[in-house]
Amino acid sequence: MTPLHEFSSSEYEDMGRQFVGEKIYHAPKIEFVGRPWNLTLGAVQGKLYKIAPFLELKDKTEASEAAFRALTFCNEQLGKPAEQRTGLFVWIRLTAMSSFKLMKQKTVRRKFVSHS
Repeated sequence: MTPLHEFSSSEYEDMGRQFVGEKIYHAPKIEFVGRPWNLTLGAVQGKLYKIAPFLELKDKTEASEAAFRALTFCNEQLGKPAEQRTGLFVWIRLTAMSSFKLMKQKTVRRKFVSHS
């Protein structure tokens, strides 16, 4: 199994931290809705609080297809979002809160974040 790699100081500077004692790790890629996704994990005081798969894609067409497939999966598995606004969909369950957020950076990037 591939080990986790903690963010570098420059990555922490770019992304920031939400909590005191937070550590963020790069994890091995995962397969989700038919394509490999990058994965980061967030932990506070050694307890996992965030699982964040994301894609970095070349163009809007590819990004739109990936976003549609991920959103369709979430709707099928979690039902209608509890909150929805442009580019953000949030599902709340007793055991977890999941959100799907569309983001733009240098390249079009789509990110699915699940908080547990």
